[in-house]
Amino acid sequence: MANLYAAYDCGTLYAMYIALQIVATCGPGGMRMPEKILRLPNVLDRTGLSRSTVYQRVTEGRFPRPVSLGARAVGWVETEVEE
Repeated sequence: MANLYAAYDCGTLYAMYIALQIVATCGPGGMRMPEKILRLPNVLDRTGLSRSTVYQRVTEGRFPRPVSLGARAVGWVETEVEE
């Protein structure tokens, strides 16, 4: 049987894994609650920050790092942005 993933490099496979993974956290009563991934326009609306400020704070460690959603797409975990 041929390896179905042989055509992909490790970075692409990891990005596909992250994009398909449901980010979850424990909710009330120990239930697993799915979380939303916010794209940059939603992050800017919720925080009132500019794009450059978001990325500057990420670099400084003062804002959550985005998660990769693909080769050219990132997003932020909603609950991390709200903290």
